[in-house]
Amino acid sequence: MKTRQLYFEGNIVYTYWDEKGFSSSKVKTEKHTQKRQGIVTKVTYQECRQTFSVCVNCGNGIFITEQEDITHIDNHPDRQIDKVFNIQFNLGKCKYVINYHDGIKRHPDGSKFFDIDIYSNKKKFELRQKQLLNLGYKYKN
Repeated sequence: MKTRQLYFEGNIVYTYWDEKGFSSSKVKTEKHTQKRQGIVTKVTYQECRQTFSVCVNCGNGIFITEQEDITHIDNHPDRQIDKVFNIQFNLGKCKYVINYHDGIKRHPDGSKFFDIDIYSNKKKFELRQKQLLNLGYKYKN
């Protein structure tokens, strides 16, 4: 199985394009001579083609290409890691549940992965809330 690098929003990438901007390639060829660098604005999965489409903002317009045609440079310096958590009560047999996302973990499809903590003791539950706030997490309902 071929492994794929997922490009998330805010990452800086580059690809080579033809003169009209219709087709792209990962490497420079006779047809693909223009190198464009940009920031990923959106990543969507196309079920029929079984590939990811990537929208890249190159400053002079947004270009859509396939994931296999781009090269990753680095995370955008202005990208902030969004640490969030939320709370649920009486979920099944669980009295207190905290879902939290560290801003980094992702599912294979690119969506956020939330870890969970389950508590039956209110003091431990409130202590964990304070710990998350001290670690820079923001409460988001």
